Amino acid sequence: MTAAFILIFIKKDSQKQGSYKEVDALDISKTGCYKDLFKNKKYLALLATAFFMLGPTLAHNTYFGFLYKDVGGTVRGIGLALLLMVISEMPFMAWSERICRKFTLERMILIVMIVSAIRFIWYSTKPDPTLLTLTFFIQGFVNGLFLVEMVKYIAKTVNQSMVSLALPLYTALASNCGTITCQLAGGIIVQYYGGAGVYLFFGLLNTIAIIIYLKN
Repeated sequence: MTAAFILIFIKKDSQKQGSYKEVDALDISKTGCYKDLFKNKKYLALLATAFFMLGPTLAHNTYFGFLYKDVGGTVRGIGLALLLMVISEMPFMAWSERICRKFTLERMILIVMIVSAIRFIWYSTKPDPTLLTLTFFIQGFVNGLFLVEMVKYIAKTVNQSMVSLALPLYTALASNCGTITCQLAGGIIVQYYGGAGVYLFFGLLNTIAIIIYLKN
């Protein structure tokens, strides 16, 4: 569902700006495209940033239930909180363009990452389950804006003819590999340190993402 909404809003945005939508398929098929893409240090930095940001953000849905139960929450409460979190992503995706008019694209991404890191570190302090539920909108803010704006930023960073190659690579490495890595590491951590330990780990990974982003 989330992916579908991302595609809808990215398509809407690309119809307005329209510059990176038109990709020369012949250029993409030429030998050395990946090599040329990997020469773009800014793009590589964004890949690393997204890996440490998206991995914890997407793996969070797997481990939220462990944290919620650890702090005394119910199974019904877990379902309600996760439902509200997912639903909250849609309006922020819809409002992303309006929100980003008040900030630059780069600054908006930084703000979102800082909020995400603070959120996960706060989760590691084992807050009351009621507070966990009431702050559901933070996920909408983080996911709804980061997923949309990072795609725009990557498309802006690479050569126009490389966009259709850069975005799938970003999805494969940053989103998919990042999530799998965090789920694997989270499974080990939760066994010994519980849900709070997992979220402290996620918060530290988000902090690494912020450092990489600021240095590039």
